[in-house]
Amino acid sequence: GVDGQVIAVDRASDERTIVLDGLDKPTGIALLAGDLWVMERDRLTRGPIGGERVVIADELPNNGRSQGTLTVTPDDTLLFNTSGRMRSGEVSEGSGRIFEVDPATNSVIEVASGFKHAYAHAFTGDTLWSVEMSDGTFDGEPAADELVAVASGADHGWPHCVGDRRAVVEFDGTTQRCEQTPASQAVFGPSATPTSIVVSPFDDDELLIALWREDRIV
Repeated sequence: GVDGQVIAVDRASDERTIVLDGLDKPTGIALLAGDLWVMERDRLTRGPIGGERVVIADELPNNGRSQGTLTVTPDDTLLFNTSGRMRSGEVSEGSGRIFEVDPATNSVIEVASGFKHAYAHAFTGDTLWSVEMSDGTFDGEPAADELVAVASGADHGWPHCVGDRRAVVEFDGTTQRCEQTPASQAVFGPSATPTSIVVSPFDDDELLIALWREDRIV
């Protein structure tokens, strides 16, 4: 429902101020180019805090629940994703993808496709990392959740390939086709639900990933 909020917290006093309300399932916020950006269930908006908001993208396809987080890139652009949605055995147009927004022009370009839900992202140098969370069954079996290094312009496989290049026969996946997709960098249990990824503050060569359903960080 439209009861989501963005709240500012004064860390010294713990005083809390509602910045935005009436939001539809907000999952991502970011500060970029002087604006607060918010990802809702089917739209991305930007605007100054307390000021008028501009819709950057709307009527976005989604899995019926939510999109993912927002990530500012090293080039001061913004990444968002559309969660994967299927109807009558076909991928809904524009779903299961990662997009990049140029804040200077508000132009949106596709970065990569073939994700069930590329919920959260992080950078190490020039490498873009994304978690991939799945749900449902594929050939009667649940799919593993993953960590992937995103290959720009590539199809990362879903729904034809899930987990670490596992071919899904019911969606016309083949071993040959799946071998052409980027491999998993790490695999987690089905429904582990990786909701966050950051570079470790203790070691620049490590990533920390929160597995929500497993109540742990790896």
